[in-house]
Amino acid sequence: MTSEPQFLGAADLVSAFARGELSPVEALSAVIAHAEVVEPETNAFMATFYEQASRAAREAEDRWRGAGAPPRPLEGVPLAVSDDLEIAGQPLTESSVHLVGHEVRETEPLADRLYGSGAIVHARTSTSELLYSPFMLSELYGTTPCPWNPAYNASGSAGGAGAALAVGTTALAGGIDSLGCNTAAAPCGVVSMKPSYGRIPLVHPFSLDTYSQYFPMARSVADCALLYDQLTGPDPRDPSSLPPADPIGALRRDPAGLRVAWSEDLGGYDVRPDVRANTRDAMRRLAEAGAQVDEVSIDLDPAEIGGTVLRHAGHLLLPMLERQIREGDLTDHSTAFVTRALEEARAPFSDAVEAESRLYSELAGVFAGHDAFVCPALAVPAFPLVPESPDFLGALSGAVFTICSRHPYVSVPSGIGEDGVPTAVLAVGPRHAEAVALRVAAAVEDVIDPIGRPRT
Repeated sequence: MTSEPQFLGAADLVSAFARGELSPVEALSAVIAHAEVVEPETNAFMATFYEQASRAAREAEDRWRGAGAPPRPLEGVPLAVSDDLEIAGQPLTESSVHLVGHEVRETEPLADRLYGSGAIVHARTSTSELLYSPFMLSELYGTTPCPWNPAYNASGSAGGAGAALAVGTTALAGGIDSLGCNTAAAPCGVVSMKPSYGRIPLVHPFSLDTYSQYFPMARSVADCALLYDQLTGPDPRDPSSLPPADPIGALRRDPAGLRVAWSEDLGGYDVRPDVRANTRDAMRRLAEAGAQVDEVSIDLDPAEIGGTVLRHAGHLLLPMLERQIREGDLTDHSTAFVTRALEEARAPFSDAVEAESRLYSELAGVFAGHDAFVCPALAVPAFPLVPESPDFLGALSGAVFTICSRHPYVSVPSGIGEDGVPTAVLAVGPRHAEAVALRVAAAVEDVIDPIGRPRT
């Protein structure tokens, strides 16, 4: 059996299954055994389905042996779903006491596609409370620390997914982001992908919220692309879902001929020196590999972007936010976010729309002469384990692409920061150009020294 199969990526697992060097049962058993050792400290899972997963692994093994139906693209690959997907028979809490006991009666289209890909769902990963912040801290599940340095937070909204990938308790994962808070990939040292709005179908209320996307997550850009390919395309249950796109297939990684614009602070973000240095080094290496790399002037106001995100949330979720404030039972940082969102909702929603229009125009000028844009994924490597302040929006340097959600991006590691926590950059594509974002991210992945994995 392959050594340490729990750390093999999805593509490598599929290849090993096809060659008969490893079976889905062996791979899943290694993941479960490893999880039983590291999960008490990692605290990434809010539920496990080991018995059902083991049955699915045996069925996948039959497929690879030719005893059943043909193997599907992700046949036998361990995948953890996040605690924001609606799957009949599974709990859904979004790490909030407000949703304890919530009954899911129907499996949403995205989850249907995850299961239909042949992947084996063995666990459900925790999220930040109600997806409201990057802080993996809740009354239900406690804290999820950064696997690289436990003084820091794994970061949400999909911190459980990021931490599980980092420590080897799943091969694939993901999560829904609605406020620019899916920051987990950067401090956990893994890869995540934000597709264009509508590319992966969702359900109400996320499907009609232009800020909401499902992020495929993995330990490599190629595995992210592999998962993404299984999830795209229209679904009649999501009126905003886009027509079919060409599959990524074999990932193009050559940077030669690419015109890449970049900024280390987007004109206004207070980016920590180690994040700046790693971003600058990544761009230097990308240029040496053959890309045309241009540092550009872009003038974004973090306060305006943060206010726009809050105003959008306040107007979209007003009745629910008001009810949650009345009922209480939110953590302090979630209460602070909800309170600020309600305050911003006093301004007309048209203000948020006008800000979005201005931001799209600013980005149009960048992409007019370039194929892609690169910037830090976060202004800091990670957030403290317990938040010192509920104000986090000023560190979300990628929030502009949550507002301008037709631009896809891939978060890919750019190095290691001063505190031993990974840093990351966003490889941003033009509108609806996932293949470009993935190509640039893969090129960055190739030129950066491997960061390794955290000690477990």
